[in-house]
Amino acid sequence: MTPKENLLTVFQHKNPQWVPCTPHIANEYNIPGQLPEELLKKPLDRLEISRYVGGDVLYEISPVKFITPSEVKSSSERKSNVVIKTIEAPLGNLSSQEQVTIVKPPVCREMDKELVSAGPIELSRIREFPVKSVQDYKIVRYLYENTKYEFQIEEIEQSINRVGEDGVVVLSGPGTPLYGLISQYAGVEKTIYDLSDHLEEVQETMEVMAESNYQWYQQAVSTKVQVIRCSDDSDTGLISPEMFRKYSVPVLKRYAEICHNQGKLLMLHMCGHIRDFLSLLKETNVDAIHGLCPPSTGNTPLKLARSIFGREIVIIARIDPPILLEGSPEKVSATVIEMLKEVAPADNFILIIPCGRAPLQNLRSAITTMKKYGKYPVKI
Repeated sequence: MTPKENLLTVFQHKNPQWVPCTPHIANEYNIPGQLPEELLKKPLDRLEISRYVGGDVLYEISPVKFITPSEVKSSSERKSNVVIKTIEAPLGNLSSQEQVTIVKPPVCREMDKELVSAGPIELSRIREFPVKSVQDYKIVRYLYENTKYEFQIEEIEQSINRVGEDGVVVLSGPGTPLYGLISQYAGVEKTIYDLSDHLEEVQETMEVMAESNYQWYQQAVSTKVQVIRCSDDSDTGLISPEMFRKYSVPVLKRYAEICHNQGKLLMLHMCGHIRDFLSLLKETNVDAIHGLCPPSTGNTPLKLARSIFGREIVIIARIDPPILLEGSPEKVSATVIEMLKEVAPADNFILIIPCGRAPLQNLRSAITTMKKYGKYPVKI
């Protein structure tokens, strides 16, 4: 069985030959702390970096062009560590500000002489959201109603060919409208207040966003990609289970239905505190939860998730990032073994390694340990 076949076997809720272990290199920030100099040349080749680290490959891509009307103008200006973004539309303008922060990578205890540091990480967070008044929701609706999606089919097929039997290509798609408002347009406080003070306006906006997102998924399932990722970091630090049940579950069920009608698999990325969402996630009919965080970064024990999901939802859990960043290779190995014990016999389970500037020795320790102990069925 090839790594691709083995991964798809897990996604299809069947018994694999081994428990997959895949480095998570979704973007330029999620790379190891040290790499050969040729792999750090821009633009970064995430697939080759993943192959260099080792393990199975889940290669996330988003080759989709967003086409807006000619009347819509977008601009971006950076002033020191602040990026100001403006969207000019017929119904009015939206402006936002992002704060840029430079994060130094951890100091590696043992640097291979043939490797170089990947350097600092430049992170940004929205400090001023574009939706500032209730009238701005009309502009958001206009943008969603008039945006079309153009999938780059040739680029998708090239990615599938490049990955080959080493793993699975994953097409990244939009999350739920509620999370979109919270993370992109209005922020959590304004979204919650407006759901109370301007319920009809916010609900209408979410309905328009959902219809646009359904169109995205309907086009995505016509591609040759077998796994589609919905990125939605809703957690109980942002919304209540009741809000998730009312506004997000129906949308996620529709995403899953669109995918399943064409024989595709839906992977939902949720890497926060989702313990109180577990039973609701089972109602969505998604095939996998990606990025599940056990304590201490998250609050969802693997054993609890497994007891609720059964064989219906694949658990794609990540090693606690502080252990990868600050622990020793021996500590990483011991953590992988404990995770395997918790999910044994480890069907319906994939381990992901968040690479975000972690030492290469630690990443490879996780992969080596999984190769040694991760033969299915796991008996440790």
